[in-house]
Amino acid sequence: CRFSRKTKKLLESYNLSPPPKIIEVDLRDDWDFIKLILTRLTEHSTFPNIILNGEGLGGNDELHTLRAQGKLKKMFENAGM
Repeated sequence: CRFSRKTKKLLESYNLSPPPKIIEVDLRDDWDFIKLILTRLTEHSTFPNIILNGEGLGGNDELHTLRAQGKLKKMFENAGM
């Protein structure tokens, strides 16, 4: 989806090390189960669903908002990336 592509592009722009683990849920046979579990854990029911150090950050819009606020880079640094 276009939101996932935008999110991947944003993540790539940070040259994170280690690189983020991206799971293509829609390509899995158990996608519906994964979506159910992620929704319960993060209270975010759409994709992409970004999780950093076990904390749900939201989706594409939230990630871009964190970047615009100048918070995203620091979050990655605090996570050791």
